Amino acid sequence: MTVPGRGMRPGSTPNPQANLWRRALVTVARGELRRLLRDRKAILLAVLVPMLSYPALMYGSQRLGQISQRQIEEREVRVGVDLSALPSGLLDDVRARLAQVGSGVRFEDLDLADVVQAAARGPLDGAVRTRAEERLKDDLDGLLVAWLNGAAPVSMARDAEANGGAVLIDRDRAAHRVALVFHRASEDGLGVSAQVLGPLRQLADELESRALANGLGDDPALAFAFEARDVAPPEDSKGLALGRFLPLIAVVVLLSGGAFAALDAFAGEREQGTLETLLVQPVPTWVLAWGKFSVVLATALAAWISNVASLLITIEVGLFELPDGAAAGGLDAGRTLVAGVVFLPTVVLMAAALCFLAARARTFREGQHYLLPATLIAVALASPAMAADVKLDYLLALVPIMGPSLALRDAFAGVLAWPAALTAFAASLGWAALALSRITRTLDAERLLQAPAPKGLDPAGDAARRSLRVGLVSVAAVYIAGGALQSWDLVAGLTLTLWVLVLGLALYLGYANRRAFGGSLARALALVKSSGQTSSALSTLGWVSAGLLAGPALTQVGRFILEQQSRFLPLPSGGAAEGLMGTLAELSLPALLVLFALSPGITEELLFRGAILRGLAIDRGRVLPALFTQAALFAAMHASIHRFAITFALGVVLGALTLRSGTVFAAIALHTSYNAVAVLADRLPSVDFGHPLWWLGVLPLLVRLR
Repeated sequence: MTVPGRGMRPGSTPNPQANLWRRALVTVARGELRRLLRDRKAILLAVLVPMLSYPALMYGSQRLGQISQRQIEEREVRVGVDLSALPSGLLDDVRARLAQVGSGVRFEDLDLADVVQAAARGPLDGAVRTRAEERLKDDLDGLLVAWLNGAAPVSMARDAEANGGAVLIDRDRAAHRVALVFHRASEDGLGVSAQVLGPLRQLADELESRALANGLGDDPALAFAFEARDVAPPEDSKGLALGRFLPLIAVVVLLSGGAFAALDAFAGEREQGTLETLLVQPVPTWVLAWGKFSVVLATALAAWISNVASLLITIEVGLFELPDGAAAGGLDAGRTLVAGVVFLPTVVLMAAALCFLAARARTFREGQHYLLPATLIAVALASPAMAADVKLDYLLALVPIMGPSLALRDAFAGVLAWPAALTAFAASLGWAALALSRITRTLDAERLLQAPAPKGLDPAGDAARRSLRVGLVSVAAVYIAGGALQSWDLVAGLTLTLWVLVLGLALYLGYANRRAFGGSLARALALVKSSGQTSSALSTLGWVSAGLLAGPALTQVGRFILEQQSRFLPLPSGGAAEGLMGTLAELSLPALLVLFALSPGITEELLFRGAILRGLAIDRGRVLPALFTQAALFAAMHASIHRFAITFALGVVLGALTLRSGTVFAAIALHTSYNAVAVLADRLPSVDFGHPLWWLGVLPLLVRLR
């Protein structure tokens, strides 16, 4: 009778290959961990220093505040006072309020007639400034002056408070203005303003209310007075305040904590030449990827747990106060545990993303360059959690980092919606799995061991790099030169931008790429899998017709994206938009269609889909990176963070259509139709472009895509 081995079920047979891979994975992880631990400086900077910085910074800030407050209280400042313009009753009230000011302020009665007369004749920042500055040179920190304003109290402007003063109303309903003149750049002057103006403005409000009551009687609105009371438990208010900023700290800590481990495991080994040694070993690539990833994940987890624990302890001991008085009460341990669990897949995702970026880098320094854009993107995705009115739903739960950040906030606040939270949990695991699969593909021994071809001997690589450079130049040129032209004249500037600048760059890039391939760009395009086909005239006409019919449905998709985005990034409104609409209202409908539909449909498509996309995709058939890169450039060229998502999605759709159809004319037709619907919807409000029947226009396109 054979006794089953340890870890085996009775009746099961051992799997030597699986055991071999498991041992190889553990060996890789152990080697990476030993090498990482040898660099004590990296561990110190990634984990220990940030963990200790929270209590040190908060304690130091608290101590500095106490020292500053004590110095203010111990230091005596002098304020010259001339209140001779006030009647006796009002003067007594003012003197009583000034007596409430702390002992650090000494009031001295002076003759400030020159300052009073200048203030009474003009604004506080006029002649009074010159006279006040002369008097402030006499070792004074402030001047308190009063004069008769002469305006009726009910029509009096409240600009005195904005100018460093208050309006006082006497018993005869005469308005007197009391102003404090000081130097804001002076620490003593700024301290005086905070101590003196508070009691005076409180007195001004009381006198104004008394004058209104005497003239109009009791305010009838007082019969409907109400008050707001927050009945939320202390742990709810404290949890919400903590959950609103903790996701931002978490993503920054995860990136900074796991960055060194990821760069050392991938980019560092590639730069030193040891990664190639691992890749030629008789083990699957995924074993190497998972072994290295496990160490990066452990490092990121250590940094995340230690830093968050340090921050929570700092809050609990009172070294850091949350806003709005939310620091009262303790944190609920159960909520903290739930918040950590729902955010855990995001830790896995960000560790996998770091590994993917590091695996793409050829050197340690190149990998460091990827960290800043990665951090900005992660912070942007986590920032909606700071807005309490952004609610977690199933759609936002699918967005990486954003969904778990909202779930973490709601978990701390005690209002977590479990179905949406589980959706965010599962979606984050899916994104992490996708990133891990991309790491495995990136660790391609044949690609990594192949030396880059010299410049001029790799037409595909040269075309891709040239296309990327032209794309970046296009974004900068349209933003700078195009913006200047359109600010000069909207219609003429936009026309020049599209038909001279954008079209010129498209023609240059198309000619340069064609010349790089010896005049046979069509043969080079055969490297692109989905665009290796050629389109006949009849086929091209079919694609163009399908693109034109699909425009209204695509517009509805864009409107849906904007509506979802507006919940956490609403479109701005203001004078610039009103001025633009006024200019466009003067144009006829045909002119609008030519300017905003046909012109960008032709010129932008020739540049981004006709030249940049194909130039990028030529590089050994890397279709997906080329597709997303040109879409990002296309969105960046429009220079609007509020429209980036919808423009990026449109660029992906148009690029995919170009690659699938083999002709840029299909994208031109769809782009023109999409823009034309937006113009027609504004000029022809009687036409319902949001009707579901417009989706029938997608059928011809679906038939051709099959």
